[in-house]
Order: sequence, then C-alpha cells, then structure tokens
Amino acid sequence: MTASKKVEQLLADNPRLRDSDLALIGAYWATEGFVMTDEQKIKFMSLTTPETLTRIRRDLRSKYPGSDAVEKQRFKKYEFYINKYGEKTVRFV
Repeated sequence: MTASKKVEQLLADNPRLRDSDLALIGAYWATEGFVMTDEQKIKFMSLTTPETLTRIRRDLRSKYPGSDAVEKQRFKKYEFYINKYGEKTVRFV
C-alpha cells in the first residue's frame, strides 16, 4: 500500500487524525511498527511537527547547504520534477 493510500485510510477510519498532523504522524508510524507508551504519546503530541523543521531547514539551505553529494542529488530530483519553464512535470497520485 502506498503512503498516500495509508494516509487516506487512516483519515477515513479516524476523523480525529484530520485535526492534528502529529496525531496522524504517530498513527502512521504505528502502522510501521513504531509503538509508543502512553507517556511517550503525550510527549510526542507536544513536539514541533517534522514539516515545520523541514521548512525551516529549506529556508536556511543557502546559509547551511547539505554536502555536495546531497545537493547534487536534490538538484537531480528537482530537474526530474521541474521543466525548463519552472513548471511541475510529474504529478503525484
């Protein structure tokens, strides 16, 4: 099952997950075998979301770039998804 289908199933089965990205992440990871105690779940729900951290890292990338190998790989992925006019060429389903 794809990640997209798993997320859709979780959202369909549990409306509470529609209101919290962290709850959705926790539920998704549980399907992959990452099981937390109740105490860990409480702490997890107070953490900053991974998306926030990723967005901040992207914003700081010009100041703190990844290694040359990682930056080359990122650029290859960018080229795959964007044409010479800056338009997305691949659509995720």
